[in-house]
Amino acid sequence: MPEKEEKNILVGISGSISVINMPSYLAFFKHTYGHVKVIITEQANKLFPASSLSLFCDDIFQDHNETIDPNTSSHVGLARWADLFIVLPATANKIGQVANGLGMDLLSSTILASTKPVLFCPNMNEAMWNNFFVKRNIALIKEGGHIIIPPVEKEAYEVASGSIRKNFIIPDMYTIAQEIDKAMAVEEKS
Repeated sequence: MPEKEEKNILVGISGSISVINMPSYLAFFKHTYGHVKVIITEQANKLFPASSLSLFCDDIFQDHNETIDPNTSSHVGLARWADLFIVLPATANKIGQVANGLGMDLLSSTILASTKPVLFCPNMNEAMWNNFFVKRNIALIKEGGHIIIPPVEKEAYEVASGSIRKNFIIPDMYTIAQEIDKAMAVEEKS
């Protein structure tokens, strides 16, 4: 198998319980694409510390530790650096912020500063996924030129009930890599 050209992958991590799976995804992206930087929200950091995730990426950014170099770590600098930007996991809250043009933190501001399509991997329970407002926000994100990688319906642990039940979870890393490759191929043609 021929080696792929190295790419710059920017991963936005928002506060879903699936953040506990991110080390595997980040390690896979780093191995597959070469360069991985992460923006982690405050909520995601509470679920899985940025200090631990930093072991699986080149650099990690949070609202409170943004450095003063606007070329490399500002929302605009990060958006420009990325060959591909993916929000994994994308919570209903983060989707709503972006759909409504709200730059409430470093992650949502960077999405708004991106001139390329951003891939979103929604992760939420069934009730939220089927909510009218979430559906509307997802439609707005698509209309804005971004890409939604649909969650997989699967029996999974639900924190709220403490039980295994039908939920919508992020796809496996290989499925996401296929979507990344498709998005980069489209971007290279334009």
